[in-house]
Amino acid sequence: MSPFERLRGAHLTAHPVLEDLVFTALSLLVLTVAVAAIAATPQPMVAVAAAPVAPAAPNEIVIYGTLVDQAGDPLPWALITVRNPAGQIVALAFTDADGNWDVSIIGPAANYTVRVTTISGGQLVQGQTHVSASPGMVWGVQMVFSQPSSWVFVPLPGY
Repeated sequence: MSPFERLRGAHLTAHPVLEDLVFTALSLLVLTVAVAAIAATPQPMVAVAAAPVAPAAPNEIVIYGTLVDQAGDPLPWALITVRNPAGQIVALAFTDADGNWDVSIIGPAANYTVRVTTISGGQLVQGQTHVSASPGMVWGVQMVFSQPSSWVFVPLPGY
């Protein structure tokens, strides 16, 4: 009796080599499916929306917002960057303990990019929106962090 037969019992067929090859192929297929399922797991994301709110000082653009999770709880210490159309950072802030932040920009009318960066599960997570702002405008930005959940069930072949 081989060591494998002692571990799992006698072969089910009269062709032990073929049986072992089929078992190995099925095991590799199951592992391949498991790895593909883990690799395809959805990543966390931040949904961002912006809307003009009220007038600001004549030469100033004010952008403010709040970052919360799906339950409405604030997410502190996330990095907020505002970039001009050339990609240069023109303002940055961190969310406070209540998830609030605000920046003031002295600059021309432009399409600014507001990006939030936070950490979830050891990964950087980012979301962004574009704000077409002119001096004298105030924009409010609502950001919601969503953590997708997915379960991976891996059948373990055996007989």
